[in-house]
Amino acid sequence: MDGLSHELCTSNYAKTHGILCYQDQVWVRDDAPAFALLEVRRVLGRSFTPTILTAEAF
Repeated sequence: MDGLSHELCTSNYAKTHGILCYQDQVWVRDDAPAFALLEVRRVLGRSFTPTILTAEAF
């Protein structure tokens, strides 16, 4: 995993942007900004099907 990929998988990134990737799964807070989804797709190099969660569940 390169440095940017590791940065996208940190809890700090998840809290700030509302998106968390771990192994082959992606969880997204329902109010996550679109740019965060695009950045994760760019870094992963593939499309993904996120699991959308409420802020409370996230």
